[in-house]
Amino acid sequence: MVGIKNREDLRNAINGHQLARCLQVIAELGIADLLVDGPKSPEYLARATQTQEDALFRLLRSAVSAGVFVYDEEGCFRLNEPAQWLCQDQDGSLRAMAVLAGQQHFPAWAHLPESIRTGRPAFDLLHGMSVWDYRSTRVGAGETFDAAMSALAATFAGAVIAAYDFSGAHCVVDVGGGHGAFLVALLQRYTHLSGVLFDQAPAVARFSERLDCGLRERGAGVAGDFLAPLPAMGDIYVLQRVLHDWDEGMAIRILVNCRAAMKAGQKVLVVERVMDATAPTTEAALADLLMLVMNGGRERTGADFRRLLEASGLRLERVIPTQSVLSIVEGCVV
Repeated sequence: MVGIKNREDLRNAINGHQLARCLQVIAELGIADLLVDGPKSPEYLARATQTQEDALFRLLRSAVSAGVFVYDEEGCFRLNEPAQWLCQDQDGSLRAMAVLAGQQHFPAWAHLPESIRTGRPAFDLLHGMSVWDYRSTRVGAGETFDAAMSALAATFAGAVIAAYDFSGAHCVVDVGGGHGAFLVALLQRYTHLSGVLFDQAPAVARFSERLDCGLRERGAGVAGDFLAPLPAMGDIYVLQRVLHDWDEGMAIRILVNCRAAMKAGQKVLVVERVMDATAPTTEAALADLLMLVMNGGRERTGADFRRLLEASGLRLERVIPTQSVLSIVEGCVV
């Protein structure tokens, strides 16, 4: 994210929510998917999305002005390279993330002042329930979150796998691994490994669907809650983008559950942003605020992770950077 250097940059940042909201609504409407087989007129798109034609045209024109989609000489909209990432079936798709941001994050961000005043998640204050209860009770909310997290896991999988040597492991347990995008990529890379996805039942069901014939003998899903005891099945336990969702007490509880399932010499890999304590990037600082607004979690520094591991009966061995915003915090049994 480019830093703010002058008045014009500041003005653009103040109004940045406008373009973000346009893209979120376009993702919710599924516009990009309607253009996969070729350009379409505003009339066609309005009919397909049950929207008012002139209003939809103005929405899409705003996106075109920012470089997303093309409006051609025939008066039709078509995909360009940025717009392709809003297609649902595109590898690395951002559509689910855009829908998640629009439907769940955006309303909570509007109540940021309440979080700053109270230190509590704005989401809870807005909806009268935690984000986890909301996602388990509101139709489609949990599925949207899982799809967005699965897409992110697939994006980061290559960088994490390239940065860490799993060749000495026999079984990897992916704790809270969503649809299993990371675990599938790991099993494809290391053909001697077996892997277990440990998550809630709907995510485990989607993971089972992802396993082709070559992976079914080495991959398994176990339904459960990582706030309860974990299966003692692995020699490496992976927590990818899990702990940042939780405050210190709950993060320690999750790590204690990992520790209880582990034996001497076994590892836990906490895959998260590791914030610079004094000068974090804007992306990291905003991600940290998102955790406050949504669920009371936080992004953490290296010292924070050391403290969490020690409080859980684990020792921080090393912090391994990856070719992404994430690092691998390796812990072992004391």
